[in-house]
Amino acid sequence: PQSGTQHKPALLDAISLRPDVIYFLTDGREPALSPADMNEIRRMVGDIKIHVVEFGSDGLADRSDSWLQKLARMTGGEYRRDNPGGGWKKKGAGPFYWP
Repeated sequence: PQSGTQHKPALLDAISLRPDVIYFLTDGREPALSPADMNEIRRMVGDIKIHVVEFGSDGLADRSDSWLQKLARMTGGEYRRDNPGGGWKKKGAGPFYWP
């Protein structure tokens, strides 16, 4: 069995409910979804927007796009991550609070 958060089953369960929007909260980027998993989600998601909130990640200093950022972008959603130094941050933006 794979260790870490199992993101794919949670996403597929949420998509199967056919909501307008999914708020996907996670505390880790690992294990990342494979390109095949991302393509499967892209095919299934239709017009559902997936907003991603990442918190408690050690990857906050990483400037490269994570699969979580790509997931939000490919579905027309937004990506945000917790800033342990205070407040919430969106990549490339100043402090803000989730409305």
